[in-house]
Amino acid sequence: MAYWILGILLLFIALVAGFIIIARKGRELRRAQPIPPPATTAFVRWIEDGKTFELEVHPPFYLGRKSDSNIVLQNARADYEICIFHHKQRFAFESLDRAGIILVNGEEKLAGYIGDGDVIQIAGREFSFHCF
Repeated sequence: MAYWILGILLLFIALVAGFIIIARKGRELRRAQPIPPPATTAFVRWIEDGKTFELEVHPPFYLGRKSDSNIVLQNARADYEICIFHHKQRFAFESLDRAGIILVNGEEKLAGYIGDGDVIQIAGREFSFHCF
């Protein structure tokens, strides 16, 4: 009977140790990602029907299917796909409920900081983000 208890205790300790190791690696990966420099002004640029458009970002800034979005995306899956906001003197974005795939510089992301020159792909459209 004592061997069962000892075995369960050792298994529990091994699982906790594994969890701690994985959690620390995840935190290191998050911290290793470059954070863009502080910025106070931003705009997005995109091409539609051969014309270049530019719109200044005043947070909160929404892209989505709904008509009151800052930029209306006809092919969006949700009323509001993405929100761009200001966080710790930098611009950041967050994918909203029922949003489709969002790519930032070709990588799928749910949230994060965005910096000058980043390319956001959403609902089949491409936007370049600029800030200073």
